Amino acid sequence: MLLQARFAFPALLALLVGCATGQPRSCANLSCAPAPKGFEDRVEAYRPLVERAAAEFGVPDDLVMAVIYVESSFRPEAVSRVGARGLMQLMPGTAEELARRLGYSRYDSHDPEFCIRAGTYYLAQNLRRFDQDLELALAAYATGPGRVKQWLRDRGKPPPAGMRYAAKVERSRDRFILEAKPVSEGLWPIKSKSSPG
Repeated sequence: MLLQARFAFPALLALLVGCATGQPRSCANLSCAPAPKGFEDRVEAYRPLVERAAAEFGVPDDLVMAVIYVESSFRPEAVSRVGARGLMQLMPGTAEELARRLGYSRYDSHDPEFCIRAGTYYLAQNLRRFDQDLELALAAYATGPGRVKQWLRDRGKPPPAGMRYAAKVERSRDRFILEAKPVSEGLWPIKSKSSPG
């Protein structure tokens, strides 16, 4: 039986991940910054869209939730200093290409349904592209798959900025991991250097 912890129970979740509710503590390997005001409501508002997109593209929903958390803190109006937009911070050119591939004739990167679906599709593509290697897929999500491939070819390692991003997302998964579905429910067995096996 899976433990289903929701953000409706912040004290339980805080206890499980070793953080005091709303206040950071000494938490080895965890991202424990206080949740933004209204955070729980935003998480719950987008959870059904995340679950639907995760199921559609075979990506663990806790991974999608962690990417959204790191990218936008669940704020659909977010715009980065380089122009990435929406919950999953898609660059305009990437969003346009993903919209075309997914059959959208019109789209808005700030629309949560589009952004979550397109971002999850992009994450799934990167997982396939890098043989389910989560760190490389996340590095590619952040810096672009071409850049990751070039760094691997030229330097034998992925770009440092991509690896920092991957580590941040993996640490943030702890906020959402309790809701993950087992591999037996059709999710890909994703390789992670921080997990056994």
